[in-house]
This record gives sequence, structure tokens and C-alpha cells, in this order.
Amino acid sequence: MLATTYIVDRLNNLYALAAELPQHKYEEEFCRQVSEDFSLAYCQWWGCDGDDARKRSLLGEYSDSPASKTVVCELSSASHGCHRLVFGLMGKSFEMADEAWHALAQGMVAAADNAQRFVGSRMVSAPEDTGVAWLNNDGKLVRFCNAFKAHMLAQLPSWGGSSLPFSLPSPDVEGFVWQGLYIRVLHLNEGIRIAAHTDRRATNVLTEREMDVVRCIVDGCSFKEVGRRLGISPSTASSHLYKAYDKLKLRGRAALVQWYSRGETGAA
Repeated sequence: MLATTYIVDRLNNLYALAAELPQHKYEEEFCRQVSEDFSLAYCQWWGCDGDDARKRSLLGEYSDSPASKTVVCELSSASHGCHRLVFGLMGKSFEMADEAWHALAQGMVAAADNAQRFVGSRMVSAPEDTGVAWLNNDGKLVRFCNAFKAHMLAQLPSWGGSSLPFSLPSPDVEGFVWQGLYIRVLHLNEGIRIAAHTDRRATNVLTEREMDVVRCIVDGCSFKEVGRRLGISPSTASSHLYKAYDKLKLRGRAALVQWYSRGETGAA
């Protein structure tokens, strides 16, 4: 039988994954992740509003192949009146007692509930265009969702999908900007998870030109280099930078780099 510590470890990863996803993708991506972690033929997640189990809707699904056996788990939670999680097993699936599958289902629902409460309390969520990719511990690209693929092809039409088109930062850096995308990096026990979405920081505060100058300064450019890159004079570059400092309530390049690397919104 599979060790309980393995199940707990996989569930902990779901909590981390939820932080990188829009709310409406929790169930779908949880099904995908669990199917891969436990070598399932498929995973389905049904939910219903209220206690009427006859009025179910499919919240998320991942299917890889036909199943030789199914395990059905019925439970309830705060997010929906009832849940039905169906695990499709095949020959290479992990061998677990029905109680263990039920515990896994409970953990999946609890992770989604926790993420929804967290998002509701902060009034924030991952941007709708977030795309996710997964790498193994050697840095090899293992898989990616369609949204991630779309982001990469938009920036680099020749991208073949075999490797990342950018280099990863050191493990202590949580995020960075590449080609107008904000890239968030999450190091997990079984590999590295990458989330990418359009860099929207300060778009409601800074002008487009001010943001261009900020990106150059973060890259380490001098005012002369900014001027050459953007086709403006060094004094104009300086003026844009100090306007950005004033709007963002920042003092100095170090504070600007820190703000930029954290992916803050810059909202007033």
C-alpha cells in the first residue's frame, strides 16, 4: 500500500498549485495533477449546488486511457453542496485501499475550499490568462497547458515546446519578467512549476513609456543606454524614471528592482 506520507506530500503540492491558478481551473488542474501523481486512467470531479445529488455538473476532468476499475467518492464541502470524485484505475495505478482514495478526495476538496477562501479574503486571484508548465528537478520541460503554449508562441513563434525559451533564475527569486510576461517560479519536491501571465503591473498607474523605462532600469541600463534602446534622450529617460518613482512611492533603483521582481500591481 502507498505510504500515507506520499498522499500528504501530493496534497501539499495541490495547495501550492492553487496559488498559481484562476479559481475556475482548480478542479480541472487538480484532476490532471492527481492523475499523473497516482498513474490514473482518468479522474472526474462532479459538484452540485445544494444537497440534490441529481443536479450535478462536471467541474473538472482529466482522461488518459480506459479504466479497469473505478473508485467513487461522495462527500460534501463549503464550496458546493456535494462532490463526487471518480478515480479511474488501470494496471499501473497505485494500489490503495478505498479509504485511502476517499482521504485523497477529501484532501483535494479541502485544498480547493482553502484556496477559494484565501482568494475571497484578499479579493485577488491568478490572472485569467495564466498558463502553467512543469519541469523535473533537472530542469527539463515535462508538460504545459494550452495557455502557457499560447504565451510562448505569441512571443516566440518558432518555439517547439521541447524546452523553455528563457533561463530560470536562482531558487531565491520567485518571479521575473520576460517579453512582457510575468513568470512565477515555484520549486516543489518533485520538480519546478512555472506560471506565466501578461505583465499588468502598474498599467493603471504608469504610462506605457514610463513602464518601458522601468524595464530598462531593472535590466541594469544607464540613462544613456535607456535612451539608445528607446530612442529618447537620457534626460527624458531620467524624467520618466523619477515620475515612476513618485507614482509608485519608491526611492531608488534597489526598491524599484524589488517591486518589479515581486510582481506587485502598483495600484494606487
